[in-house]
Amino acid sequence: MPEITVSMAAGRTEEKIGMIRDITQALAKNLDADAVVIQINKRR
Repeated sequence: MPEITVSMAAGRTEEKIGMIRDITQALAKNLDADAVVIQINKRR
């Protein structure tokens, strides 16, 4: 199961949703999308 960790500033919810969608779609080309885990570490 691929795990992706992203660190970025707090807020910007719409951008995060789009980023998660794009990362999942990119990985799903070669892997099962249900196995993708994306963790966002929010910085202040």
